Amino acid sequence: MIPVLALFGVSAAFRASTAIATPIFNATDNVERSFRYSLVGTVLTMAAIGVTMPHGIRAVAAGIAVVSLYPLLPWMAAMRLIGLRGAAVWSVIGLPALASLLLFAAVWLARPLVAGLTGQVSLQLPLLVGIGALAYGSSLHLLSRRYLEDLRALVVHARGRA
Repeated sequence: MIPVLALFGVSAAFRASTAIATPIFNATDNVERSFRYSLVGTVLTMAAIGVTMPHGIRAVAAGIAVVSLYPLLPWMAAMRLIGLRGAAVWSVIGLPALASLLLFAAVWLARPLVAGLTGQVSLQLPLLVGIGALAYGSSLHLLSRRYLEDLRALVVHARGRA
C-alpha cells in the first residue's frame, strides 16, 4: 500500500504545484485555453486509468503519477502569459521540486532507522512526517537565499509582536 500512496503523493504534489495556472488563464481572459488544457488533462487521466486498470492498483497509481506531469505544460504556458521565464520559473517550481527530492531521500533513508526504533506504525508515521518536514523546510531555505531572507524577516516580525 505504501508504494501506491507514494505514487498518489507524487501526483498530488505536481497538481498542487501547478494549480495556479487556471487562475492565471482566467485573469488574462484565456478561459477557453484553460478549458482545453483541463479537457486534455481529464482525457489523459481517464486513458491512463483505463489502460492500467487491468494491471492492478499499483499500475493505476503509476499511470496517474505519469499523467500528473501533464499539468506542467499549461503551467509553463501560464507563466509565459504573465512574462515569467527562466530564473523566475526555476525559483517558483525548481527549488521546491529539488527540496521535495531531498525530502524523499531523507524519509527513504530514515525509514529503516525509524522502523528499528519502534515497531509501532502509529509512531513511525509522525516521526517520518517530522523528518520529511524538517528535510524539506531546511533544504528549501538553504538552497534559496530569498526563502532564507523571507524566513529571517518572519522571525524578526514574530519577535516584534511577542
